[in-house]
Amino acid sequence: MNNMKIKILDNNKNIIFSTIEEKDAYLIENINTKSKSILDKNGNKFRAGVLKNNQGIVYAISQSNDHIKSSKTFLSDINAIGLAINFFINSKNEIENNLNTNTKRLLHNISSINGHNIQEIYSLVSQDILAQRMETQVEIFESYIKKNSRECALSFLRIAKNNFSIKNEFSVFNKLFDKNNKLQEKNHNVHRVMMNSLYHFFSDFSEKSVKVLVYPSHLTACFDYECIHVVFFYLIENAVKYVLPRSTVTIEIKDDNHFSLISFKMTSLQIKENEVSKIFEEGFSGEIPNKIGSAGKGIGLSLAKKIVSLNGGDIIFRTNSEDINYNDNVPYQENEFLIYLKERQNNIIAPNHHQPS
Repeated sequence: MNNMKIKILDNNKNIIFSTIEEKDAYLIENINTKSKSILDKNGNKFRAGVLKNNQGIVYAISQSNDHIKSSKTFLSDINAIGLAINFFINSKNEIENNLNTNTKRLLHNISSINGHNIQEIYSLVSQDILAQRMETQVEIFESYIKKNSRECALSFLRIAKNNFSIKNEFSVFNKLFDKNNKLQEKNHNVHRVMMNSLYHFFSDFSEKSVKVLVYPSHLTACFDYECIHVVFFYLIENAVKYVLPRSTVTIEIKDDNHFSLISFKMTSLQIKENEVSKIFEEGFSGEIPNKIGSAGKGIGLSLAKKIVSLNGGDIIFRTNSEDINYNDNVPYQENEFLIYLKERQNNIIAPNHHQPS
């Protein structure tokens, strides 16, 4: 089928696939037979044809000598494509469904986060008061800030974190689903990148009386900054949600055989042994989070795993299922996330379920 260009339509004449350029579209405009020898505007020879069946329509043009000389060869090739129309239609539908799912998720998440920001504003001053006294809106806010400075500071921090979450949503969408978006892999100080995500959550940890112990480190790794910034954000967000109140989250960065190893260790909700292998699956939520009503959509850890893999690293999860602590009748255990980031730009393969040395 060398040099054969095709255009496939479904039964509703929607274009499913086409390699026929717009400038050559005139070559098939008046084609009503499976095989016909034609000339283009410059007098060059082509063979063109159209095939219709109960699955759709195939238009084809070719400048191949084999096709020009032999109508039989041309017919054989266009018939083969005709048999594959359903494959093209199903492939197109699958691609569109995946794209629509990812786009809908992006729009839903951004809309949800934006809704939280709006609630933060109106939790300070109600929308009704602002609507009734539009000419003094600035004075109303100014007065409230003076009287409730701490509450306003906490709201502003939450708004900043929400805005960062929106940025993350776009970053993930671009990095994972835009094939033209190339990674900008450079050497970065791992501790600094991690802290740039962590500071968004200090007030959240404080509300749960959770201490965050971060060991200093000067280790570097090679990765796309925007990607790993998002990964840290997802993992810390997960920790805030499920960590045991009045406990400690320990973060340590170590060198591990050509990788910088970042350990997030905490006492958090129990993950049962049969759930450990599923924790990075999209849509998965554990039995305990579901039971107490704190389950999320099961997306953050799945995306974090994909993003780290995209950067040549890996994330693994391990747990101490033998030591269970109860708080308000809810089981907690020691859990740890291990992130491996390659130390330099090379072809080293990330460890698979590697145990640190």
